[in-house]
Amino acid sequence: MGNFFSYPYVDIQMAAPDTVVDSNKVGDVYLVQVQPRESPDVGDKRNHWIVVIDVAGESTSEELIGWQYHLGADPKTHQVKFLQSRFEYHRDTTFITDIIHVGRIANEYHANMPHHWVAGLTTVITQWYDAFTDVGKKKWSAKVNCRTFASEVIQKLGLHFPNDLPFSGGIE
Repeated sequence: MGNFFSYPYVDIQMAAPDTVVDSNKVGDVYLVQVQPRESPDVGDKRNHWIVVIDVAGESTSEELIGWQYHLGADPKTHQVKFLQSRFEYHRDTTFITDIIHVGRIANEYHANMPHHWVAGLTTVITQWYDAFTDVGKKKWSAKVNCRTFASEVIQKLGLHFPNDLPFSGGIE
């Protein structure tokens, strides 16, 4: 599975929803562009890309709710890290600059059990992270960044990544 210590601890059982809200929205996958505030996880970048999967059909026209997966890095060392947690933001939050619905994936193994689906998705996407970053050994670069990782995840989910998006910029 990779280096356990490279992943932030998130208690999925406590944070992930127990029940499905709207089965017509379960599995919707979004690519979210944010202009993050400077933080230890993502540094000071112009664009940051996050993959959000609505695991319980909780999103509405006003709120985007799901589980987020993205790549961050230490601003000083540029060492990459895998980040995942619950994502719950009002669509007109000032730091969200774009939300792109890229498709829907099926919950074939954990139907009507979103918290189990989050655990399964996180296990698989962690394995993709390990392969993409050589278990976190690679540093932030033109080939290893939040945009390229989002592209990797979306394509491995069997969806199309919109290639005309701006790049993330550096970690300053």
